Amino acid sequence: MKYLQYSIFLILLAACNNNQTTKTGANQGTAIDTANPNVDFFPVADYIKSQVHMVDSMQLPIMKTSIVGKDSVPSSIKQEEFSKIAAEFYTPDISDAGIKKDYKETAFADQSIPSVTFTYTTKNPSLEIQRLDVLIKPDPVQSDKVRTIYLEKFFEKGDTSFSQKLFWRADKNCQIITTTQPKNGVEVTKIVKVSWSGE
Repeated sequence: MKYLQYSIFLILLAACNNNQTTKTGANQGTAIDTANPNVDFFPVADYIKSQVHMVDSMQLPIMKTSIVGKDSVPSSIKQEEFSKIAAEFYTPDISDAGIKKDYKETAFADQSIPSVTFTYTTKNPSLEIQRLDVLIKPDPVQSDKVRTIYLEKFFEKGDTSFSQKLFWRADKNCQIITTTQPKNGVEVTKIVKVSWSGE
């Protein structure tokens, strides 16, 4: 999948801020707030779906490990379950017109790696996704490479609140950490790790 516009964006950031350094001379990269309602957000849903399709096409073995406390339960899972887990990373989709206006995109170019991180945040506490980061290794010649996707979610069901941290490592694995807090109960944290690369 090619994201040429992101490569061009990084190059422009680097060109405009080539001399940005700290007092010690260390390059700290460049941050730009792109709070433009017409800007296209990074297509997280399309990317995750392409990863799921890749796993399905190559018939890769999928391993899932569920961890609660000290209990760890590994198992192999089918493509259908993997698809449902992957959907957690793009549901809801912040690119949807109904909620996109509530998110702000900030881009940070780190010239030392090089990489560019697109961060999406909201000031609306009622929205499920509160933060989303996409780390990309841009390449103006070949296809840009997504390295990681990270999300923070918060939502409630009945009298229980849920906090999730989701991490997708491109072509390798993903992890979802879910903390549940019943109104009058004990907090419980569950970790689900899924790997399709043997890592």
